[in-house]
Amino acid sequence: MSASHWGFILASYLVCIGVIGGMILAIVIDHRRLRAELTRLGGVRERTGEDERA
Repeated sequence: MSASHWGFILASYLVCIGVIGGMILAIVIDHRRLRAELTRLGGVRERTGEDERA
C-alpha cells in the first residue's frame, strides 16, 4: 500500500463514521418522537421492572 492512498482511506473511514452516526441519531430522534406521540395518545405505560402479573 503506497502512502498516496492514506488520504482516501482516512476519508472513507470518516464518511462511514458520519453515516453510521447520522443513522443512529435519526433512530434516537425518531424513537423519542414516537414515544412522545404514544404517551400523548395514552398508549404507553412506564415499566417498573417488577412483574405485574403477581
